[in-house]
Amino acid sequence: MNEENITKRSLKDWSVGKTNLSKLDAISDEQNMANSLADKDAQPVSYGAYEETDGFLTELDVRLDHDVYYWIKNKGLSTQQYVNALLHQQMQQHPPA
Repeated sequence: MNEENITKRSLKDWSVGKTNLSKLDAISDEQNMANSLADKDAQPVSYGAYEETDGFLTELDVRLDHDVYYWIKNKGLSTQQYVNALLHQQMQQHPPA
């Protein structure tokens, strides 16, 4: 492994972020939603939208980067449900030609 590509962090680093929390607190929920809807990469995901299926599932192995996997898990989400919801959202936004 190449040492120059390794970023080392301590626990102290995780408590300090670059987010301006006072500015974030000043934004209303409505403005936050409007900002999210304006950003095509930050669209809200409806986790319950695809609970009803035809009962058929295709088994597939998906390899995720470890940071993506732990981000999903740290949010308390099911990886399978989250990935399915994102893919369904993409299917709706980009139907077949």
